Amino acid sequence: MKAGDDRGSSTAELAMLLPVMALFLSLVLGLGVLGSHQIRVQQAASAVARELARGQSPAQAESSGIRLAGREATYHMGGTSEVATVRVTRNVQLPLVGTVVVHGEARVAVEQP
Repeated sequence: MKAGDDRGSSTAELAMLLPVMALFLSLVLGLGVLGSHQIRVQQAASAVARELARGQSPAQAESSGIRLAGREATYHMGGTSEVATVRVTRNVQLPLVGTVVVHGEARVAVEQP
């Protein structure tokens, strides 16, 4: 090999850059998963609050949330005679990051008969 020979340098550069690219891709995919769970939890909170505002029982309303956010989520229902308030919380396990807690909250005016 000559002193100014560049053969193999692009392979070495790729070998150094590949782990960084893999880490970046993993983080981007993890953020996508986190965003997906956040949307599902918020939709579950809205659905449960809507069901409570219509006069459904808490068990029936929670079943709507379970369809959207799953059984792993926790559902806290409350409010007043005028407003139904729901908070849904779920732990999401992400690679390289660990457990992240996502939550959604919704308030809906109770429908009067």
